[in-house]
Amino acid sequence: MSEQPLSRQELYEQVRKVGKEEFILEEMIRYGFWSPQGTIPEDPADEIRRELEELPRESSRLHNEQKLRKEALKQRLAESRRKQQETKERRERERLERAEAWKQRKQQEIIYLGEEVSAGLNHHQGNLERLRNNNLPF
Repeated sequence: MSEQPLSRQELYEQVRKVGKEEFILEEMIRYGFWSPQGTIPEDPADEIRRELEELPRESSRLHNEQKLRKEALKQRLAESRRKQQETKERRERERLERAEAWKQRKQQEIIYLGEEVSAGLNHHQGNLERLRNNNLPF
């Protein structure tokens, strides 16, 4: 449909020949309103009607202030409980990791041998002069 009809009668004949929907589609594509993909987009009036039907329900819901406050409180409480549970799980996981690290350390190091002995256990520097005098390995 590259050329425009010259008279009203020719326009009516073209509409009858190709159909109303097809004619509208071709004209809208020709004028550049729609992309040339060949399908008619959804009618925006349908979307507007749906939104208008939703407005009274939304309005009645928003006018009930006490109900809104209760819903907000429920949401905050649920979020708080969720965060508490996550924190509890995280702390328990960290506690178990620390316990495992301590267990590993106890297996690899001597931690405690008594009051008088344990004070020097963490002293890893040796007295090289004394080791040499007693013919001990470094």
